[in-house]
Amino acid sequence: MPESASLPPAPPPLDPHRPQPVIQLRHVTCGYGTVPILRDLSFDICEGEVFVIIGGSGSGKTTLLRTLIGFAQVLEGDLWILGQHVTTLRESAWSRIRERMGMVFQKAALFDSLTVYENVAFPLVERYPKMKPKEVAQRVFDILDSVNLGGTESLYPNEISGGQAKRVGLARALIDKPKILLYDEPTSGLDPVMTANVDGLILQAKAQYEVTSVVVSHDMNSVWRIADRVVVLHERRLLALGTPEDIQSHPDDELQQFIGGRLPSDNPLGQVLEQYGHQRPSMRERRL
Repeated sequence: MPESASLPPAPPPLDPHRPQPVIQLRHVTCGYGTVPILRDLSFDICEGEVFVIIGGSGSGKTTLLRTLIGFAQVLEGDLWILGQHVTTLRESAWSRIRERMGMVFQKAALFDSLTVYENVAFPLVERYPKMKPKEVAQRVFDILDSVNLGGTESLYPNEISGGQAKRVGLARALIDKPKILLYDEPTSGLDPVMTANVDGLILQAKAQYEVTSVVVSHDMNSVWRIADRVVVLHERRLLALGTPEDIQSHPDDELQQFIGGRLPSDNPLGQVLEQYGHQRPSMRERRL
């Protein structure tokens, strides 16, 4: 019997007024081996949206992203991607799903020994060994032009800037025309100007390539700029889900502390600032 014969069909959308879901979670508990990291997640990620995952350190953001690409396990519940039930898929079947997904890594993850051209061409060469070199070249040059990297194809990663490396990573993720694009902290370590540049590229990819984008981020300015919807993870569960406006007006105090960068009263830095304002205590005061 084919592997897909007994798989359950995708459920109806949780919100019928939103675009068609491309990712659906129903009561998903996920983790590694037999160890659960996130529990009881139920939400849809809809076609063409920028869906941002936020939460404090250790809240499970990266685990959720890894679950969506099959590198962490669904321990309970059900997960559908592009209409296919993937909860119990073998690795060979997951590989076919991943061919319709792209991944932009936190530090670009370029191959140091390959040129920009070779890095971007890599997915095509690996997946389609019979593709003609002329077609590969056309695809690579087109995608490099679209992210303003024309003329860099012969350079190596150590010869380009960090911002350019981010764009090479995005070009590589887009080269095979994915339906879903996953970003792991794409603005981590960037200055505000380059962060805004990367945000623009995420929105450009959405508009130009009509991809659904799932973004893990800790940069709240970036989140408010790019997100159609935001999911908030807290203590390894879903705390809130909604538009940026929904999240900004959410009544949970801990959530407001997180998104506003406010320090709780029991934080040592918060206590010092409350006592001394923004002036640093003198050496005598510190001794006391």
